[in-house]
Amino acid sequence: MKMEGPWFMPQMMGPKAKREGGTPFDVVLLPKGEGGRRAHMVFGHVLTLNKASKAKDAAWEFMKFAGSEGGQKHVARGGRQPVTPEFNEKFWAPLAKEQFKLENTAAFIETGILHLAGEVDDRFIYNEVLKEAFDKLIAGHAQAKDIIPEVNRKLQKILDDYWAKQRQ
Repeated sequence: MKMEGPWFMPQMMGPKAKREGGTPFDVVLLPKGEGGRRAHMVFGHVLTLNKASKAKDAAWEFMKFAGSEGGQKHVARGGRQPVTPEFNEKFWAPLAKEQFKLENTAAFIETGILHLAGEVDDRFIYNEVLKEAFDKLIAGHAQAKDIIPEVNRKLQKILDDYWAKQRQ
């Protein structure tokens, strides 16, 4: 089992497949853990408008279109998932079933954890805090229960520093 997003499907099946005839595959949600919960990531695409923009009205009109039914149809046709479960079911799922022979499209439409964007994004948090923790876990030099308190302290400091800077 490999945790992955829908971007890999064109290389597995369809006209861009890396192997003649494609590689048959299917998808499922990750298994539930001992506590009855499952980890699940969902990827969303977000447009933002900077308050310093010199073309706010035009940017806002584009953003309204991009998030609309018409804009989300373009997103789905490009192989990416739209921004809402409803648009995913309406536009993306039928295309994924046809193009990639994917039956379990619901596994990609479940609610999950969104990636962060901005100054304190996933990459920053990974590089500043999580990489060292993951390295220790993977090497077997520590257990999660021993690392999590320090990870939480470091994350809280990053957030406290960020918000203190915003107030200046």
